[in-house]
Amino acid sequence: MDAKEIEIATLVIAATFIILLLLLLVINLMLTARNRRLKHQSELLLLESKYRENVSAIKMEVAEATLADVSRDLHDEVGQLLTFSILQIGNIAVRPENEKSGMIDEVQSTLREALETVRSISRGISPDFISKQGLVVATKQLCERASSRTGIITHLKTDDNFHIENSSAALISFRIIRECLTNTLRHAKAKNVSLKFEQNDNDISITFSDDGIGLAEPASDHLSLGLSAMKKYAALINGSIDFTNNESGGFKMHLTFNVQSAPSV
Repeated sequence: MDAKEIEIATLVIAATFIILLLLLLVINLMLTARNRRLKHQSELLLLESKYRENVSAIKMEVAEATLADVSRDLHDEVGQLLTFSILQIGNIAVRPENEKSGMIDEVQSTLREALETVRSISRGISPDFISKQGLVVATKQLCERASSRTGIITHLKTDDNFHIENSSAALISFRIIRECLTNTLRHAKAKNVSLKFEQNDNDISITFSDDGIGLAEPASDHLSLGLSAMKKYAALINGSIDFTNNESGGFKMHLTFNVQSAPSV
């Protein structure tokens, strides 16, 4: 074999080696990309699983809180109305005939009021009532029950186009509003509560405020368990939430999120 043939053979071997090296490099890159894609998919599945667990936990909390409200409503409202009706019926037997007709009308009126109260309560505990009725209607019923029990005055202001189709985002927003209202009723000594629902395309803004004693310290420095929970709820829908004192000194919560970027389960 002469020198030229050796040179050609050397070039062929070198070219073959380079091609094999490139092939190995391409295969390695493909495997690396595949592994990264699988890892990314695995992380997404894990995040989705955690999100589903968190939403399920929130649903349970909402259900438990709703049942507690129903229990109080049945005892405080329906129970009192039925007790009053029983007393009225007992008094009818000992009343003169000319008074019985009017007393029967009073009993019927009281029983109708009790029936309407039961219907109102049943609407509030219907499965998926938030997704069926919408966040605003569900919040209105929540505030009405709070007003009937405590006498607090609630004011709702809503944009005409306000609507959250994402049921998970609506549920979490409702849980945050309920937490705010519960804190106000327990600690704020407030007489009025205001809620504002605003929407600009897919951007949602919900503001809750009261005229109570407000936050004792800056909320960013010392978060209570309730405020910390609301922070976690807002994070589930990729939202932002702030707690401040309004100009009058009462508590103020401002929640914002984008409907399209909020995960849906």
